[in-house]
Amino acid sequence: MAEKDYVKTVYVDGSEPDVDAVHLNNTEDGLDGLYHPEFDDSGTVEGITSFPTFLSTVVKRMNPIAFYKNFKAGMKYVLHTGSLINNGLCTETGKYAADATQLNPNIANTLAWQVAKVNSDLTVKSGIINSSYMDIIWRLSGKAAILSYAKNVKSPMNADTNYQLGTVPFDCQNYYAIITTGRNIFAFISIENNLVSMTPYSDFTSDSWMYFHVPLILK
Repeated sequence: MAEKDYVKTVYVDGSEPDVDAVHLNNTEDGLDGLYHPEFDDSGTVEGITSFPTFLSTVVKRMNPIAFYKNFKAGMKYVLHTGSLINNGLCTETGKYAADATQLNPNIANTLAWQVAKVNSDLTVKSGIINSSYMDIIWRLSGKAAILSYAKNVKSPMNADTNYQLGTVPFDCQNYYAIITTGRNIFAFISIENNLVSMTPYSDFTSDSWMYFHVPLILK
């Protein structure tokens, strides 16, 4: 839709023209165009691809009807309160922004505060699983966990016998590992539903130490 230019009434021979219907209607049409502008309101204008390109169209003596069209296209590139999403659920790139306070970890419940809290909760924790057969040292850090060496193995620990050693105090995926001492396999360890079990490959003697390092992925 093209914008109409206002055709002003000009003087003829240094005197005002006659006040006739043509000249009156011309003035009335110009005023009506300002109060009830007709313009392309699709919000898309060729050449306006950012707020700075919109500003470049705002020049002196510009057609006000063209300004309406350009203004609607340019406002798409301006952030407003409806463009602020203060949660972690947004999936559209480049369309929304977060309030600047969300980047301040010192304000409770902001995104930065929650991230800082999660990071602080990921401190390394450790403990010992005390079972009737052996003690297992576990270490937890973030989304990873490690079962380290076991000590104080009780006899008898017979080969091909499954021993339930206890439960780990965190949720991890089901896991199976082979425990070795260098080149010799001497046990199989498994974790199912947080229950740690071990099946010896050979008989263990009392007070022996088993060295193993089983990395786990937490749920």
